[in-house]
Amino acid sequence: MRQMTDKKFFNIMLVCVIAVTLIFFCADNISRNGGFSGKKNQPVLTEELRELFSTRPAYGLGINKELKGEITVQIFFVDDDESSWDAESISLFMNPIKEGLRFIEKQADRYGVELEFEIQYHASTVSGEKDKLRYKGSVLDGSDGTHTHDMMEQIADNFGYYSTRQLYESYKYQSGGGEVVFVAVVNKDGISTARQQLSADYGGDYVEHAIIFTNYLGRNLPLDKKSDRASTVAHEVMHLFGAPDLYIKRTVERYTSYKYPKDIMLGDTDDMRRLEVCEYTAYTVGWVDTPPELE
Repeated sequence: MRQMTDKKFFNIMLVCVIAVTLIFFCADNISRNGGFSGKKNQPVLTEELRELFSTRPAYGLGINKELKGEITVQIFFVDDDESSWDAESISLFMNPIKEGLRFIEKQADRYGVELEFEIQYHASTVSGEKDKLRYKGSVLDGSDGTHTHDMMEQIADNFGYYSTRQLYESYKYQSGGGEVVFVAVVNKDGISTARQQLSADYGGDYVEHAIIFTNYLGRNLPLDKKSDRASTVAHEVMHLFGAPDLYIKRTVERYTSYKYPKDIMLGDTDDMRRLEVCEYTAYTVGWVDTPPELE
């Protein structure tokens, strides 16, 4: 009888231990997903998130104001102390550039916005530009969080302009007064970035530009296998017109991963075939006039 009682006691204690473990496991999962929300795995929509998704603080700032109509994209294939371009590598990388811009055009069409990019490129292989695409020094790869700040200044100087503003005004005049986008491409590993104007306190229109590397750090894919490079091109160009990253803060990333898992501003190194521009990102670049309603 005593032996039977001990066995029952052991079984009861085992069940209790399992139950407590399950309770802690479930509580941890609920916490990681933002708490109870009424829907499975849906994070809590806080007032901070509501305020964030009702604003577009970078829209209309800098030189890139309207992501619509006819836009000229000036591509600069930049050489530096660690890398260079030849005709073959330029030809190969033009593919993800075109694909990334075509993605934006198609997404604009989804929102009823007419958009057409015209690409013009500059490289040391182009007649008359042999020494004009040379960056003095090494372009920073962004691995420590810092990026090259004088890219456009050096390009402007190499092309004979006394400032980036004069360079911009010249290309704007040549385009008939339309929008002009500057993109510098570097043939090495690095973390791409967009040098965009984020505040109206700057005191003028900053000459915004993107710096794109042919390989994301640590990936080492050949130029003809970079399916993710097109998404990086699209991601950085969207930045220039006011679209913010959706992965900077954990609370923002958690919500956007649930609400907009395919958004281009959430996944900048993903396969283009699974990405889109969500309602909030469309709002931040002026494709729609009102912010989305959130759940």
